[in-house]
Amino acid sequence: MASISLNRKRAKLKQVLGIRARLALLAVILVAPLMLERIRSLEDTRARQIAQATVEFTTIARHSADAQREVISSVETILKSEAFIRASAGGISKSCDVLRASLPSNLPWIRTLLIAGQDGRIQCATNNMYVGLDLSDRPYFQQAQESGRFVLSDFILSRPVAAPTVMAAYPVSAFSGVSDAVVLATVNLDWMSKVMSNLGGRAGITAVLVDSAGTVLAAPADQHSAVGRPLDNLPLMSAIADRALRSDQDEGSLSFLAADGSRRAVSYIRIAGTNARLITSIDEEKVSAAVSRDIRTAYLQLAFVVVFVLLGALIAAEKLVIKPIEMLVDMAKRLGEGDLSARAARNRLPAEFVPLARAFNAMAAQLSQRERELIASNDRL
Repeated sequence: MASISLNRKRAKLKQVLGIRARLALLAVILVAPLMLERIRSLEDTRARQIAQATVEFTTIARHSADAQREVISSVETILKSEAFIRASAGGISKSCDVLRASLPSNLPWIRTLLIAGQDGRIQCATNNMYVGLDLSDRPYFQQAQESGRFVLSDFILSRPVAAPTVMAAYPVSAFSGVSDAVVLATVNLDWMSKVMSNLGGRAGITAVLVDSAGTVLAAPADQHSAVGRPLDNLPLMSAIADRALRSDQDEGSLSFLAADGSRRAVSYIRIAGTNARLITSIDEEKVSAAVSRDIRTAYLQLAFVVVFVLLGALIAAEKLVIKPIEMLVDMAKRLGEGDLSARAARNRLPAEFVPLARAFNAMAAQLSQRERELIASNDRL
């Protein structure tokens, strides 16, 4: 029984793999490698394009991080100068006069300069509405007094107008050696966003400057709505917020699958001397959108070509192979049934079948001649 079943399966397989199927398969084998090679080439192009975009954008991000560092360094330099003046002037009045006259007009990223006493009360400022405010409860003020070093705060809403800003602080004790006042500056976040303008306007690319708590300090103009929001509230950034913020490395990168299903490559750079980080995210699909379209087109072309080749192979097989064979089979049947007048029409056959048709016709003629000779012999008898 097993052998009978096996024979049946072989018979069915032979029917499936008939001459039509074999010719169609041969046609596909000839055409498919060319199309697949084109698709592979496009896939390689996409991979190179993504890698090139990542390297290029990382370089731009480093330049932007350096520019942010220069902004912060200039603020630190101004504060150190004011702290030195306060330490050497020996009085509030003189140092305040110098402070009001010392805010450079070519540093638009500094909104206001302030001097706060040891108790946290602002003694003088380039904007009088700040005078008298108490900053003693502010962490950046306390940290500057305790550390004796330059401190840059996280994102805050400044008093008294609740405007979003970042505060820079430098203690006078760094020069005087005793607990004294603290010189402060309010940093213009809009200017920090302008520094990142070269990171904006790029499809599939997101860039933000965040503080140590993960709140966005600055972003390019097309992403400005993110300023003041935590990274956890940004769908495309929340997945890497913890890793980027908790990392001890100055630079890092990772790849992950975002909530929207897109594959994203993320890099982060610490702004030297601060806890702020510049985080950039690249949507690989959008960056390689043009090549991806070409790849989809290539797959459609492959499907179309395969279908076209299959149809062409089937039509050619039917006309050039199957019909001539059926014609010769029909002639052989007629000969077997005694119709010795059956002949193959050689003008309707492909050149490859003409010798076979000629041999069939010669055999038919010989059989017909033998039949006539036999009839003549019988008649004589």
